[in-house]
Amino acid sequence: MDALYTALSGLIADTGALNQVAGNMANQMNPGYLSQIGQTVDGIQQTVFRVGGSGTMAIGTVPSGVVYTNSVLTAPSAVQSTGVSTDLAIAGNGFFAVKTATGTQYTRNGAFSVNPNGRIVNEGGGVLLDQNQQPLVINPTQSFQVANDGTVSQNGIVVGTIGLYQLPGASLTSGTNGLYQTNAKAVAAANASVVQGSLDGSNVSLNQSIQSLIQAQGSYQSLTTLVNAESKRLSTAGGLGVLA
Repeated sequence: MDALYTALSGLIADTGALNQVAGNMANQMNPGYLSQIGQTVDGIQQTVFRVGGSGTMAIGTVPSGVVYTNSVLTAPSAVQSTGVSTDLAIAGNGFFAVKTATGTQYTRNGAFSVNPNGRIVNEGGGVLLDQNQQPLVINPTQSFQVANDGTVSQNGIVVGTIGLYQLPGASLTSGTNGLYQTNAKAVAAANASVVQGSLDGSNVSLNQSIQSLIQAQGSYQSLTTLVNAESKRLSTAGGLGVLA
């Protein structure tokens, strides 16, 4: 029976891997999309006991199965020129911070525009924040220039500095419009710069995705065969009145 449970947990883990690869491949053309990466790890540990004349004694633990865990790959992606002055890319490992209705979130999707109130906003209306995590405000009737260090100027006058933040991939949870939530403390990105008139592509590797897909499919098929064989064995044993 334990073999069946272990194999079933493997099937669930492989399903998670397949879903993850499918998500990566579906979003590989989306600006600022960050690849989901994962691994299969041991599940809940069960205690093994030895029963003898002196009583029962715990002698170790064994995993009851496996689980699939994932995180976000924060590695930089290729910067693609768009010629649109409100588009902003990050060269290096960093995130923009935007204020949304549910709080501060982070993104590599720099497809921004300027609203009538002079806020630089993303597609969902999230407001770009400065290095103090305050809304960046500009004159909406004038063009603006962004230096590599994130300094924003209009008519030669500095009006603010865009915040660039570094976050651990394991802390990120993906949301809509290329936004990510985190429970970790954001720190200033040390090796990142802003490129105006460009967007970050996704950091999905198509070759790696294909390899992961083949591996997950092979594992899933093998475990399916094992589950079917074990189910048949248990059915036969049950019919004979013997379970082992």
